[in-house]
This record gives sequence, C-alpha cells and structure tokens, in this order.
Amino acid sequence: MSNEQKKPDTITTTAGVSSDTMAGQAGFLPMGDSPFKSAQDWTDLLRQNPHDPQAYYNRGNVYFASYEFEQAIADYSAALKFKNDHVEALVNRGVAYACLEKYDKGFADLARAAQIDPSCEAAHYNMGFFLMNMGNMIEAVGHFSTVLRLNPGNEKALINRGIALTRTARAEEAIADFNKAIKLGGDSTAEAYACRGEANFLSVGEGDKTYEQQSERMKAAIADNTAALELKPDMETAFFNRGQAHYYSHEFPQAVEDFNRALAINPNWDMALGSRGLAHYQMGEHEKALADYNAALAINPCLYQVLVNRGTLYSANDEPEKAVEDYTAALEINSDMVEALYSRGLAFSAMDEEDKAIADFNRAHEISPQDANVLAFRGLVYYQTGDDEKALADFQAALALDPENKNAHSGMKLLNKK
Repeated sequence: MSNEQKKPDTITTTAGVSSDTMAGQAGFLPMGDSPFKSAQDWTDLLRQNPHDPQAYYNRGNVYFASYEFEQAIADYSAALKFKNDHVEALVNRGVAYACLEKYDKGFADLARAAQIDPSCEAAHYNMGFFLMNMGNMIEAVGHFSTVLRLNPGNEKALINRGIALTRTARAEEAIADFNKAIKLGGDSTAEAYACRGEANFLSVGEGDKTYEQQSERMKAAIADNTAALELKPDMETAFFNRGQAHYYSHEFPQAVEDFNRALAINPNWDMALGSRGLAHYQMGEHEKALADYNAALAINPCLYQVLVNRGTLYSANDEPEKAVEDYTAALEINSDMVEALYSRGLAFSAMDEEDKAIADFNRAHEISPQDANVLAFRGLVYYQTGDDEKALADFQAALALDPENKNAHSGMKLLNKK
C-alpha cells in the first residue's frame, strides 16, 4: 500500500482572541485623569477633608497611571464609600481588578456602573473587552454595539467589535467595522488595516466562494497587511498574517520572508516558527522545516498542529515510528483531532500494523463521518489486508461524498486490476 499522505495545510493558530494573531485588539479604557501628577498632593488635600470622594478618586487615578493597582483600588473603594454611585470610580476599579486578574470583581464593578448609568460608554466598552478575552464573542459584540450607538466614532470599539465578529465567522460585518475605523483615520488605523486583512483572509472559509473570489480575498488580505506595515513597519502581527495569506496563495518564498520578518521582531514566537516550518516543508526544504518545528515545540510543547506537521514530515522521510510518536503526542492534547488520527493510521499502515491503522481510521470516521479521505485511506488498508469487500464499500462511500477523491479512485483501480 502507498503511504502517500496529503501535505499539511493548516497554519498553527490559537483559539479565541489572541494579541499574537489579531493585530488591533485595543485594551481596557480607564476613565478620567488626575489634575495632579503626585499622589502626595491629593494626600495633603485629604488631610484637610478626609471625606472627599473626588480626591480619593483622583489619587486613585495617579496610582493607576503608575501601575500601582492595589493602591488605586483602595482609593476607588474609599471614594465609593463616601459616594456609592461614583460611576467613574466603579469603572476604574473594575479595570484595576482586571489588571490584577481579579476578573469576577472587575466585571461586577463594570456591570454596576452600567446599571447606574446605562449611557456610560467606558463601562460597556470594558465589559465588551472583558467578554471578548473570556471567549464570549457574542455578548462582547452586544456591548461594543451599545458603545457605538452612544458614540459612532469610537475607533477602538469599532476595531474590537470587528475582531469579535471575525471570531464568530461574521467576516463581512467585521470588514464593515474595519472600513469605518480606517475612514476615521485615527491612531489605530494600522491596526484596523491589519484586522481587516485577517478578516479578508478568514472570509475565504465562509460561504461558497468561487476560486476567483477566494483569490481576490487573499490578495485583499495581503494588501491590507501591507498597508498596515506602511503605517507601522514593526507590526509583527501584520507580517505574520500577511505570511499566512501568502502561504494559502501558494506563494511560499514570500510567506517565509514574512515569517522571517515577524521572527526578527519576536524571535520566540512559537506560531511564527511553526508556520515558517510549514512553508519550508511545502518548498521541499525538510531540514529547515524540521528545525522550525523543533524550535516551536521547544517553546510550546502543546502546539498539537505543529506536532502533526512534524509527524507528516517524518512520514515523508520514511520515518513512520517518529511520525507515530508525534501523532500520539498531538492526540494526547486533542484526542478528537481527525488529521492526527488518520495520519497516524497511515503511519501504522506503513509499519504493517494494519489493526492499529484500522482502529485509528474507525475513530476518525466516528468523529468526522463526512470526511471522504478517512474512508478512502481505510479502504486502502482493507485492500492491503485482502479484505476486498470492505475496501470496495469504503471506496464507494468515499466517492459518494467526494466524486473526485483521488485516493478512492486509486483504490478502485487497484481492485479492478485485481
């Protein structure tokens, strides 16, 4: 049986919102400032009037600006003791709690501020940002939408709502938000271009786009990230995302160059290393690919897609035992990863361990019953074992799902010759 295996075609990514891949994520927005730069100035005033909530609030802002969040929280709490509906103190205390990773307390403060003043833009914005980072994109969109009803020109809310929409497979709506942010021409224009580039890139997988439409979206993604880099030449995420678009456009040397640029800025970026390795693999540069995979996994051993990609490289180099080790490691992290299961099945088949191969294909088929390749690969193993009846059934089932499936057609030819 042939151990021919499809080349890996997935760039390593992380789940949820990550500042490593999404370039425009604007952070929390505390409210107000302090007229005095020194906390001592406010301390002197508080000696004269220890019940002044505004003085506590202002001193809290001084501490907040100095990243002294515990002291800031203490002062915001003092302000709220004397004025329990002090919305600004609630918002800033909520953000300070978040900076200390006390998310429950922080969100509670923001929700209370929004309840007291439903038109408080900062409360809704920060709740949206909270939710987005917790992976709750749908509710985050709702809060950012509230902000934009209050202030249609809030550039950061447009960008963050666009990010949340992108993460919920609503790329067209996201692109509309990024367009508005770009039109505003504010301080975050570069980030808006980079985010629109990613939305264009991800929109390829939404709906039934023709090859021409997919190609145009990839070109748009490359152009957007290029525009971002013209405004901000050191934006590593724009290099990374443009590299992804080049990769999926089969422009592998350009992808490698972009990943190189990203890594020149951030040498320990595990995802960029893994992605560059994939581009090297597609160029037939297996030694460079292996070096990149090894470096990425040394930084983050839990990158299961990189483990699978390295396993595929080992399979291509006729090292199925090493490939099995990597696929198994990937499955220990993500037990339902179909690609790892059928790839390990192929490696087991190359080692003449057909029973283990069949078991992997069976599990992959349970998880993804519409995957024609899984059926075709299992059929080839059945053919290898001489079970022509089961092989024929799998090839026919694969072709029913995908009439152009090359592996199933190859299997049918083998049966016909026999």
